[in-house]
Amino acid sequence: MNEETPISNNDISEVDKLKKERQEYLEGWQRARAELINYKKGEAERAETIMRFGNERLLRDVVTVMDSFDLSIASLEASGKDPVMLRGVLMTRTQLEHVLKEHGLESIKSIGKEFNPVEHEVLMEIESDKSPGTVIEEVERGWKLYDKVIRPARVKVAKGK
Repeated sequence: MNEETPISNNDISEVDKLKKERQEYLEGWQRARAELINYKKGEAERAETIMRFGNERLLRDVVTVMDSFDLSIASLEASGKDPVMLRGVLMTRTQLEHVLKEHGLESIKSIGKEFNPVEHEVLMEIESDKSPGTVIEEVERGWKLYDKVIRPARVKVAKGK
């Protein structure tokens, strides 16, 4: 009693319709999965950025403390009165700078370098035997948090002839 039921054109079109529907669901699921993976990557990148630059405001404030250390050191060096105090202030400043460096904050080295508008703010051009645009003097130190300049160095540059 093995009777085969003939397949009608209606049945074939129903199978094709179901295959097409299955393919659409599969593609939709694959797109949703890819979007979820991309979303997770994007969120991980945003979290990394927040972790790296979340302390920026605090570090901007600490930079002003570093400026005070520099002024204290310059004053103590100029007076020449208390070398022990000068050494203590220098050691404390060095220690603080080391801690800041561990958290991604570094000073911008400027003197002798070519003027860079991202890293430098020109206060004055002065006559010099150096090539035009070379940083001659640093009035206020600049700072970077990782690769982002959080405060440009305020500098004097060589004037063009």
